[in-house]
Amino acid sequence: MIKPTGRPDQLPSLVIRALDPSSAPRGSGFQQTAYVADSLIVFGRDPAAVRDATARLVGEGVVVGVRPVFRADIEPLAKTAVTQMLQVTLSYTSESVRNVDMVSLVTELQREFGQYAVGLDHVVTTAPYLAGVPYLAGVPYLAGVPYLAGVPYLAGVPYLAGVSAMQEYGMPGFGGRAPVALLIEDPACHAPVPARRPTVAILDTGLGKHPWFADPALATTHVTYGSYLLGMYGNLPGAEWHQAPVDPLDGSLGSDAGHGTFICGIIRQICPSARLLAIPVMADDGVVSEIGLMVTLSALLYRHIDGVVRGNPDLVIDVLNLSLGYYHENADDIAFDGPFAALLAEFGRWGVAVVASAGNSGTTRPMYPAAFAAAPDDPAAVPQVTVGALNADGSSVAYFSNAGAWVTAHRIGASLVSTVPTTLSGDAQPAAGLTYQGLHRTTPDPDMYTSGFATWSGTSFAGPVLAGEIARAVVHDPELTAIGQAACIGRGRRAVATAHGRAI
Repeated sequence: MIKPTGRPDQLPSLVIRALDPSSAPRGSGFQQTAYVADSLIVFGRDPAAVRDATARLVGEGVVVGVRPVFRADIEPLAKTAVTQMLQVTLSYTSESVRNVDMVSLVTELQREFGQYAVGLDHVVTTAPYLAGVPYLAGVPYLAGVPYLAGVPYLAGVPYLAGVSAMQEYGMPGFGGRAPVALLIEDPACHAPVPARRPTVAILDTGLGKHPWFADPALATTHVTYGSYLLGMYGNLPGAEWHQAPVDPLDGSLGSDAGHGTFICGIIRQICPSARLLAIPVMADDGVVSEIGLMVTLSALLYRHIDGVVRGNPDLVIDVLNLSLGYYHENADDIAFDGPFAALLAEFGRWGVAVVASAGNSGTTRPMYPAAFAAAPDDPAAVPQVTVGALNADGSSVAYFSNAGAWVTAHRIGASLVSTVPTTLSGDAQPAAGLTYQGLHRTTPDPDMYTSGFATWSGTSFAGPVLAGEIARAVVHDPELTAIGQAACIGRGRRAVATAHGRAI
């Protein structure tokens, strides 16, 4: 058996807590969410003041650490909000020291520094349906089993017995991840080479082995900025996590194995002239801390700004695809001036189109960063777009797709066909097999992906459909090669308007 990709050893696991609304501060109105223990995000404050205030509130026996999310020595440094983002970490001098209630600590710090200046370090997950995420979609993180891991497919029960309408999308044959064959060559083989290739950054599980992505000039996971290698396997402080525990007796594929490769294949089909930066920020469990994601995003933003300021097209990106999210504990929170929102807004102010997936919980509860798309339009920035999923008919909305005014577009996201790593294989076996006249005959192996292609469903994949369309519009823009900030903003706004099919 070929072991699943994206499961290296010796990466630390996140210590995760769940916010129980029944035990939240009285009158807070908090809803359920998941967050990283002993980590907070603070925006726009002096580090010494944050350290002193936190130390005063947590008391003796707790060591408070404060560090910038990311710093870069480029100009104009003062014009970027990222310089004001801090991570606060807590550690304990002994096991006898009582754990700090992080939810209450956030509430206390918000009283000192402002409602949107302090936040939990949320657990951010991918958005494929039935991947055990988002965190609140069904069961607690790592509690229980994947949907089809308990009862063998077609074993002893009616085909759809006990399966809800939304859960159908997770079943092979109904849009769930399943191997298929695709008899076409790489679309990039015959794509025209533009004067400048539009660049799409995908922060996800990275890019696995596949013949479509053999040329690193067109698709790569090795993205650097100065001395830093971006992503969870790189050397950015705070981004070098996370890896879920791997049971040596469990050979099944991770819920999100091949997720990033699938996204890259969608964009390749729509805009084969694009250059893909597939930065791995999560393993095949599809989980990353908010601060870990923000560290990589910050470095990527500065990399882009550096390219714009110095006129280096190799560092410039045009589209940022985020097929991930979390649910905020504050039901009324729009957090447009919060740390994560401010970071993504900076991308728009430097000419990058941010595309976020709407989520697969079949709820109107806003998921972030998708819900940031509800911010008022800023004529001096490229607007963020959020994408819900359509069924394969291209007209009906997929039953699992989240809804709300913050969902600004819909694209096909159910039963799509795209690329997966050819090395991807789990421990499931064909139901029957025999050898006849020297030829081996079997039923299909349900998790052998040596064909390099699969079907899958989720708003995770509707997002890159629109991201690919925006990149395709960039290819045809009359100012494709212009690098200045104003040119990037204008080109991005035109590309989003073209892909949306309406003026901005």
